[in-house]
Amino acid sequence: MIAVGQASAAHCEGARKRLAPEPARLTRRQGFLAWSCGCFLVALALSGGLLAQQDREAGAYLVVRSPLSSEAVAQLRNEIEHQIRLGNRKIILHFQPGPPSSLGVARDLAQYLLREIRGRANIHAYVDRRLSGHLVLPFLACEYRWMGPEAAIGQVLGAHDPPLSRADRALYEEVARGRGLPEALVLRLIYQSLSVYRVVENGQVRYRIEDTPLARQLEIDPKLLIVPAEGGLRVIEGGEAAGWFSAGQAEEFRLISGRVSSLEDLVDRLRLDRAILLGSVAVDPDSKVICIRVGGESGDLTASTINTLQRKWERALAQPGVGCVIFEVNAGGNARAAQELARLVHEIQAGNKKVLTVAFVPRRASGAATYLVFACREIVLCESAQLGEMQEIRGEGRRALTEVQLEPYVRQLRELTRYHGGEALADALFNPNLELVQVRSKPQAGVPGAVQILRRDEAERRRAQFDFLDKPFRLLTITGHQARALGISRLVLPDDATVEQVATLYGLKRENVQVLRNTWLDDLVNVIVHPVTTVFLFILGFTCLLLEFKTGGIGLPAVIAAVCFLLIFWAHSWLAREVNSLAILLFLLGLALLLAELFVLPGMMVAGLSGVLLIICSVALLLVQHWPQTTEEYFNLGKYFGMLGGGLAAAIFLAFLIGRYLPSVPWLRDVILQPPEPASPDSTPAVPAWQYQQYLGAVGVAVTDLRPSGKARFGDDQLDVVAEGQYLEAGTRVQVVEVEGNRIVVQALPPGAAT
Repeated sequence: MIAVGQASAAHCEGARKRLAPEPARLTRRQGFLAWSCGCFLVALALSGGLLAQQDREAGAYLVVRSPLSSEAVAQLRNEIEHQIRLGNRKIILHFQPGPPSSLGVARDLAQYLLREIRGRANIHAYVDRRLSGHLVLPFLACEYRWMGPEAAIGQVLGAHDPPLSRADRALYEEVARGRGLPEALVLRLIYQSLSVYRVVENGQVRYRIEDTPLARQLEIDPKLLIVPAEGGLRVIEGGEAAGWFSAGQAEEFRLISGRVSSLEDLVDRLRLDRAILLGSVAVDPDSKVICIRVGGESGDLTASTINTLQRKWERALAQPGVGCVIFEVNAGGNARAAQELARLVHEIQAGNKKVLTVAFVPRRASGAATYLVFACREIVLCESAQLGEMQEIRGEGRRALTEVQLEPYVRQLRELTRYHGGEALADALFNPNLELVQVRSKPQAGVPGAVQILRRDEAERRRAQFDFLDKPFRLLTITGHQARALGISRLVLPDDATVEQVATLYGLKRENVQVLRNTWLDDLVNVIVHPVTTVFLFILGFTCLLLEFKTGGIGLPAVIAAVCFLLIFWAHSWLAREVNSLAILLFLLGLALLLAELFVLPGMMVAGLSGVLLIICSVALLLVQHWPQTTEEYFNLGKYFGMLGGGLAAAIFLAFLIGRYLPSVPWLRDVILQPPEPASPDSTPAVPAWQYQQYLGAVGVAVTDLRPSGKARFGDDQLDVVAEGQYLEAGTRVQVVEVEGNRIVVQALPPGAAT
């Protein structure tokens, strides 16, 4: 942009000198032209940048730390295989030097990179510092090798290390031949005392080792030896001074694919998304391992246990230093549990980018638990374990789900099995009559194709693209050995395996395994949300509510009733289900109607009955936890209505018993309002109903508390009255304001009012 502006200014100055009569107009024209060109170039650059960003590919970035351990190698293998299953074909291994690694562990990683990848992914090794020791071996075994400006490789053997045996050196030679590296230079990385010559044979540059007694003692292939008299140029002098190959030398000797200025430069060169550098899921061997047990003694998955699992998952992620979460699954679950599990499965999939998630199935994982297993990044089964029995979700008899009803469950499982064996597994688990077949894609450019599992009809339709590997088969459940054969799990353990053994498979320490147990709040919620406990609290709360209406004021029954209903709604709100807001609103409306019946519209009955029905409906919805959709769910809703209706009858009966016999208990008699003293023999008998009109406007005194009903005395007559929307204490002066039949409504007179 600056260069364009300078060129335009020079051009305009020349034009001004040549065409002096119109300097201003031409200057503006040329300036406008320069400005337009500049804007065009900027827009072109921006659009190019956007297009380049859109062309970025997904990849993976993993760290290889020294010293290597067998656990770290197993972890790297698992992570690379996982990235391949995800479809990432470009994987960067960042080799970070450290204390020396043993040859055996380095050999295991090198053999995996050289022999087992087999074109399924492009492994790019990167080093930005001096890399020495046997970590050089897996670096060279990668298909592509890159070095930063300060990087160097060399000194495979230290000054005090014993010479390599012929068998150990053979692996270095195999790596050199397998990756097309100059074998003489690879041997020079091991033996620093050797000198290397460059020769030209048949127009090609080759490297030879100087024929010395040491070279013959090491039994180096004579084809790699050269005597100085035969010509050639010595490019590396023997001795420790030349024990390192810099990035420039390594590129010159064709030991690496190229040099890059930084790790970001390599990512850009490979056209990968820079987001892969934000972190790797390769777990630090010293990180914490959280074990979450699913099922077992707690039984199959339900709404309450699933929400307990979700809280445990959130607590696990919140702990510092957590690198792996292992779900030990030994449970089943019905269709409703599978629906409830959807949110947790989604969170686990999102969390897979932060921690390594492993599903460990020691015995069985059926029904809804299958979704939890396939949501994890890694799956480990014991030999006799069974995975995937879907009878609990399909149902049977009248409760069997139709194909249309099963489709959402199948679709969700397909998404989860996509990277664990293939989507066809989901169809086969839900349809035992469906035939599957294992196929391999046709090789392309000499690279063998990937193995897949397809439905037989699909494989037959695309037969030209695949080679059939085995006979068609059906699938009802998946055992440990089947899981390995189908690509669901590469690791199968004995039946007595433990979580600690699973941790060691991924390079994690046994002593860092921590089992996450239920908190006291989890246990309390699980007890309260049980239908039996909820109905019991409903009976107790409603009984105390009726007693409070009888006694008036805010006493012990009111406190007990409030605690019972608070526990019910708190526990179910803890589950955070979809109907809680509706249930709470129904309960509040029912309670308001019940209070209106007792205090505002006594005797109407409609408000009271409606309030009771709404309260029952609200608690029933809490028990069902969702709006019914199937015949079975409507049946369950009716069952809970019956339970709560029986609970209401029991509450009324219990309130009657307590109200009758509680006053006889000495230390509880004050809880219940004592009935008024019976009228004395000389008191005036009750007034006939047809004469009640004569009391309209009469003034008297409340004999009992009016809550709102009670008794009042007018002269010598004692009558049953109802206070007008208020609570009046005994002794209050009242006046009759309305008479309907035998219903006398009174209101309090202010102090000092005239009668």
